[in-house]
Amino acid sequence: MKKYCVLLSGCGHRDGSEINEAVFSLLSLSQHGIEFDIFAPDEEQYDTLNHLNGEEINPKRNILEESARIARGDIRSLAGFDVNNYDALILPGGYGALKNFTNFPAENNAWIVKSDIASLILSFYDAKKPIGAICIFPSILAILFKDRKVRVTTGLNPESKKLIDFTQAEIVLVDSDEIVLDENSLIISTPAFMNDASLAKVYSGINKLVKQIQSMVK
Repeated sequence: MKKYCVLLSGCGHRDGSEINEAVFSLLSLSQHGIEFDIFAPDEEQYDTLNHLNGEEINPKRNILEESARIARGDIRSLAGFDVNNYDALILPGGYGALKNFTNFPAENNAWIVKSDIASLILSFYDAKKPIGAICIFPSILAILFKDRKVRVTTGLNPESKKLIDFTQAEIVLVDSDEIVLDENSLIISTPAFMNDASLAKVYSGINKLVKQIQSMVK
């Protein structure tokens, strides 16, 4: 039986994983009969925000504990992760992915992906296992692979390209019910809420991403 890894960055689009994107990913995997384990790093998140008014809340919260809200407690710490147990990687978005998984806020395009997250992603990349990136996560991949010409989407708005215009990434502008396939890197991406999109469109794109990965997993 094939099994996928799903990486979360907290709970809530302002400071963690975008909840709809995370749930849609898990729903699609379940609908297609794909087993999965959910992971998150056991560390403090960059900030914690009131999702009603955007104001910061203290004290800060733990990424693993917050992600457990989405996973209904069935979640694992990223420490000790072994890529040999998994066939593909799913990366839901949310602004928290950028905040918690990089050196946010980077200055002068000096972006760096944190070492534990970079190691996880590179373990799949080096093993030639598919990586599905949703919403802002394609930009994080472009940062990680800044010296390689990965092909990803950042949505329809040309402004969304600015975050990663210093990389060698080929940026494709598509709607939220579409995916972009990089056959060389085995990266599949969909913009989700990078666009002003309906839940139906976002789910359609994520479901297409999961189906594309399923067709690639050997």
